[in-house]
Parts: sequence; C-alpha cells; structure tokens
Amino acid sequence: MTSPPVAEEIPHFLEVHGERRVDPFFWMRERESEKVLNHLKAENSYTETVLSPVRALREKVLGEMKSRIKQDDSSYPFLQKGYRYYRRFHSGKEYPIFARKKKDSEKEEVLLDVNEVSKGRAFTEVHFPEISPDSAKMIYAADFGGRRFYDIYVKDLSTGKILGSPIRKTTGNVAWAADSQTFFYSKQDPETLRSRWIYRHDPGAEKDVLVYEEKDDTFDVSVHASRTDSFLFIVSSSTLSSEWRILDARRPKEKAKVFLPREKDHEYSLEDGGEAFYVVSNWQAKNFRLLKAPHQPVSKDQWMEIIPHRSDVLLEGATFFKTHFVLSERFGGQTRLAVVNRRSEEHT
Repeated sequence: MTSPPVAEEIPHFLEVHGERRVDPFFWMRERESEKVLNHLKAENSYTETVLSPVRALREKVLGEMKSRIKQDDSSYPFLQKGYRYYRRFHSGKEYPIFARKKKDSEKEEVLLDVNEVSKGRAFTEVHFPEISPDSAKMIYAADFGGRRFYDIYVKDLSTGKILGSPIRKTTGNVAWAADSQTFFYSKQDPETLRSRWIYRHDPGAEKDVLVYEEKDDTFDVSVHASRTDSFLFIVSSSTLSSEWRILDARRPKEKAKVFLPREKDHEYSLEDGGEAFYVVSNWQAKNFRLLKAPHQPVSKDQWMEIIPHRSDVLLEGATFFKTHFVLSERFGGQTRLAVVNRRSEEHT
C-alpha cells in the first residue's frame, strides 16, 4: 500500500508572554513556497490513490447530493428605493447572478453576472453589491484568491462601465455616503487579517483618506450605513465590548463622533429610527434590552427604555421600519421574530 507523505519537521522557536514553544511545522506557513506546494500535491495524490477503489461510489454520492440542490434557485427579493433586488442561479452555472426589477415591472436588469467575472479564474467570491443611495451606481467586492482579500469595483449602472481603478486587498466591507459619490471601506492587517483601518474614497482625489485606525488588537472595525441613509457607523467590536462612531452621511468629510466610549463587558448596537437612535444594549441587562437615545452622544442614564430586560428572552437585534420595528429574539433555545407597532408598542 502507498505510504502517506510525511512532512519534514524543522524546529522553529516562538516566544510569547515569556513562554517559549517549538513549532516543527512553522515552515508550512509559507503558502507560496515550492516546498509547501509540493507537499500539498503529494498529499492530494496520496488521497486519490487510497480512494481510487471507491471512485465510482464517490461520483454517485456527489451526483445524489447535487440532485437535491435546486439548480435555478433565487433569493426572495428585498425592496429598496423602488427596486426589488435579488440573487439567482442559472442551471448549470456555478456562480450567482445579481439582478433587480422596478417595483411595478417584471423587466429584469442584471447588475452583475459572477459567472462572467469568474472566467479564467480558479476561485471567485463576490459579495452582494452595495447600491448607491441614488440607485445609479453599485460597488461590488471580489475575492479571487480565497484568502478573504477583496478588490472593490465601482460600476455605473446606466452604462455598465467600471469607474476608475479597483481598490485592492480590502475586507470587502463598504458603505456609501449620501452623495452617491463618496464611500468608505475597511482594510485588514495583511498578517493577522484583523480588520484594522477605515478609509474614505473621494471621487477625483489622488489618494484615499485614512479616517480611523483600530489600534487595539482585540477589536475589529467595520463601517455601515444606516437603513435611513442618514448616518454612517464606524463600529469597533470585540468579544465582550463595542464602540460606535457616528457620522452624518451628508457630511462625509467631517470627523466621526464616538456615540459611547467602549466599556468593559458592555456590548451595544445602533439603529436609526429617523427621529432618534435605538440602542440594543446589555447595560444592566444580561439578555439585552432596547433603549432610545438622541442622535447626539449623551450619557447612558439619558437613554429611555423601550423594551426592558427579560430574564427568559435574549434580545439579539432590532430592525426599524416606518411604522413598525422587528425584534430578533431567542426564547427557549429557539429564534423568533416579534413585530412591534412604533406608535402603540403592541406586539404581533
């Protein structure tokens, strides 16, 4: 029987916090090394050799699995500024097609066919595009290497042309400002892959502007637009703590304000309800509660409670609409949604 390949052990000493340890396979971190690639090829070859007697069975099982997957599946459309957006798959194609239709029309507009983008590439992953507030442009982020480094592309939806040059090696996290020209994105540390920097892209500028760096290596940072398109949020988060910065989306060049400084064991998140912010927080609430706060930063004791803490219900999030808001909750180990009227505060 063919013997499996054995990786060479080359002692490499590491010291962290005064502790010294040895890693004999540290050399395998070098993913571009010919030695590493040859070892991986040998492992693959060994696997194919060992499993060759059941090759027919493997093909049969794979075929059965694929037969249970709907080939022409599509996502449920969501409505945004008069358009219904969705993702669909074409039978026999590997990658999705992102598309939209006007609210009262069945005429489809293909935004991006990832099958075309992926041609000639061994790997492709594309996030759902971010549509500009005026619905005229979109940003899509594509990873062609499989290491979660995404290139950002801006596309004019009226002409189908890519605008400017792609922004290389980002996290793929992007958010539009209200002018539909300026946008923000995050970049990761190339070694740790921790999302560390937030940049602003101004049309026509020679260089993108660094607007925030998360220096605490226990925190990640990301940027998001509010559902109302009125605010941009720069969010720093760790396992048990969070900190949100707020920026008027109409004034993207202003400095973001800290909504509430990070505190140990305090997690919170913001939603813009139009007239105020709504805060999901575990402040004095192990299972979280919902509070209301003004758009300007204030102390926690000025927040107004909307949904109190419940010992038997975990509040996981809240999404706000014009007349109602939806709570994502966990009760008895199961996830449930609760719809609340914003005026009467009645649950359904």
